[in-house]
Amino acid sequence: QERPSLQQALRWSIPVFYAVLILNKILFESFSDLDSISRSIASVAIVGAAALTFHRIMVEPHGPLRRDSRLWVACAALIYHAGTLTLFTLGQEMMADNMAEFEKIYFIHSTINVFTNLLFAGGFLCRKRR
Repeated sequence: QERPSLQQALRWSIPVFYAVLILNKILFESFSDLDSISRSIASVAIVGAAALTFHRIMVEPHGPLRRDSRLWVACAALIYHAGTLTLFTLGQEMMADNMAEFEKIYFIHSTINVFTNLLFAGGFLCRKRR
C-alpha cells in the first residue's frame, strides 16, 4: 500500500493480531492444537486487504499491470489465504475420516504455497528501485 495511514494501520495490525492469537489460545484453544480460529480470522482479513488492493489498482493504475508489484503480491495473498481457508474448512471434515485424505490436502496446500511464492517473487522483482 502506498498511503502512509494505511501502511501504519497494517504495521499496527501485526501486534494486535498476535495479542488476539495469544488470547484465543488461552481462552478457546490449547497451545498444542492447530489454531483454526485465529488462522481463519487472519485469512479473512488478508483476503479483504487483497480485495482492497485490487480496488485501489483499478482506481489508480500505475502503468502496465504486469509491472505493478501490488497486483502480484495481492494475487499471491488472495490465492494463498483463500486456498488455506477452503482447505482448512474442508480438511477438518476430511481428515477426521481418513488419514489418506490428509496427504491429498497437504499436497494441494504445498502446491498452492509454491505457486504463491512464485507470485511473491514476481511482485518483488517488479518493485521500484530506491
